Amino acid sequence: MSIEDSLVELRSFQPQLVNGLLQTAEYARAVMLAAGPGECSPEELERKVAARMIRQHVLQRQPAPKAHFIYDEAVLDHASMYERGRCGSASSPNWRSLGRSRGT
Repeated sequence: MSIEDSLVELRSFQPQLVNGLLQTAEYARAVMLAAGPGECSPEELERKVAARMIRQHVLQRQPAPKAHFIYDEAVLDHASMYERGRCGSASSPNWRSLGRSRGT
């Protein structure tokens, strides 16, 4: 059982990076490489990325947890670069699939 399995509500304020639960594999890989270039082998990097992607199941379960993510607009602009380019797929549970603030 992961810590996310018991998640009921999540509030996240991350002014510089997209929360790991919303990252695509490509975005997560880029963040990990930037944070620690050369710190792990390509195989270890892929294991870490896969582990991060597995954690995202919590957003698709029923009932879904309440989630509030607050970002600086620059984070979304940077993340959308990955979405438009080489990152993400239509089925990835990422920040785009959750939509923008609904005023709640």
